Amino acid sequence: DSRKYAIFSFVSKLLFSVVVILLIRHPNDYFYHPLLYSLSHVIISWISFSYATKKYHIKIHSVSWAEIKTTIKDNKHLSIIWWITNQSLSTNIVIAGFLLSTIQIGYFSAALRIIIIIQSIISMPLNTVLFPYIGEAFVKSNSAGIERVNKSFPYVFIIAILICAGTFLFSNEVILLFYGKQFTEAIILLKISSIVLFFATINTALGQQVMLNLKKDALYVKVILAGLLLNIALLLIMTNFYGAFGAAYAWPISEILIFFFYVVYFKMEHIRIINPDYYSPKFLYENIIALFKFKTSRS
Repeated sequence: DSRKYAIFSFVSKLLFSVVVILLIRHPNDYFYHPLLYSLSHVIISWISFSYATKKYHIKIHSVSWAEIKTTIKDNKHLSIIWWITNQSLSTNIVIAGFLLSTIQIGYFSAALRIIIIIQSIISMPLNTVLFPYIGEAFVKSNSAGIERVNKSFPYVFIIAILICAGTFLFSNEVILLFYGKQFTEAIILLKISSIVLFFATINTALGQQVMLNLKKDALYVKVILAGLLLNIALLLIMTNFYGAFGAAYAWPISEILIFFFYVVYFKMEHIRIINPDYYSPKFLYENIIALFKFKTSRS
């Protein structure tokens, strides 16, 4: 029931973003940020938990330590992926905080926070919704799964391009809305960082929809871990030479390199991810109708 998860996640992030804008007005209001962040997670988690237990008639009971260890072992790769993904979102700000001046880190973190919010509201729910749809085809066979990936990826590309281009074109308006005129220096940093929205969305889709469904969990972990380490290395080097601009380029470059790794890997494995025939208006319309029918039948 990933659609409900996506809705809960979207509402949580949107509510948090709106409340932060409304409540945080002065430097002394800084403590509201972690408080609101924690509360939004607690509230939406409790609502999701209550919804799931009632709808699916889940009964809570104790389990043995052996069962817990088995569950952890079976899901270790997914747990590592989740951990690395979450760490990578905050690593740039933490490391840059040691290398940049207070003013520079303020501008840099302002731009990066916008990217993280857009990712949380659009990119992550998108991949969550697609996972069961594509995964169902992989249950039948890998060829059926790859075929469904080919049919679904045009929409991922379109959405990735739209959010990237939209953020780039409206960087000025977004910064002024969220932070005010004092943060105009962050506009160019947001424009640079907007590249991440395209490549990170595509890379996440390639990892979650293809690598995981092909049972390449271990390789996927290595890829995102290598991406995190590469991002840190680039951040340390480029920030030292180019300051906040170097820091803004570090994450996009690492995502671009990960993207090229996927391109080379899939080519070596003879896995065709892009089928030009599915990018015509006719196929785009027919496939989106099929996706809606799939989601409706699972509701």
